[in-house]
Amino acid sequence: MYRILCYGDSNTWGYIPLTEKRYPPEVRWTGRLQTLLGPDYQVLEDGLSGRTTIWDDALAEYHNGKKTLLPSLDSQSPVDVVVLLLGTTDLKSRMHLNAMEVAMGAEQLIQMIQGFRTAEQVRPADVLLVCPPSIREAVDQTPSQWYFSAEHCVPVSRQLPEFFHDVAQRYGCAYVAADDICEICTEDEIHFTVEGHARFAEGIAPLVRQLCAARQP
Repeated sequence: MYRILCYGDSNTWGYIPLTEKRYPPEVRWTGRLQTLLGPDYQVLEDGLSGRTTIWDDALAEYHNGKKTLLPSLDSQSPVDVVVLLLGTTDLKSRMHLNAMEVAMGAEQLIQMIQGFRTAEQVRPADVLLVCPPSIREAVDQTPSQWYFSAEHCVPVSRQLPEFFHDVAQRYGCAYVAADDICEICTEDEIHFTVEGHARFAEGIAPLVRQLCAARQP
């Protein structure tokens, strides 16, 4: 059985826009991915709302993705594929990060995954790097404006695909841009719609299968 670790933020957790609630497992892209892949795969969900790539957030002290990645890998080992979907929280105005810095955060996580080995994790997991969805100007007309200003996050998010794709190429990772396979909601301009969850799962399922097939002895 192949084990797929989905490591991400609120879009992996399944945050319902404008609420503090969570979509049920069968709606979240992780649950849909499990259904699409079938019984020969086990999808392991590790989503945390507000998780960054490697950056500390004074308002959410335990949300640094770098600090929780190795415990996640260790507890779920052996892992065949890590679907890495982070970077949206890095775009918050208070983080003051540019696109290259966000991509560098993802790069450090990839280095950790590729270097992680234990008695169970004999072979490092392969990585599917996902560039997070871009944010549109209308964010300033939503409640998200208190965290994501259009002036900062819109241009930075539009630059991310170039940098994320470059990181994926340099580290031999599979790559997909979320904008190419799904959409975010207009209510907050941050989170996947119900249809977005479905389309995202459908978009990455073939890539996950390919990565797993390549691991066969």
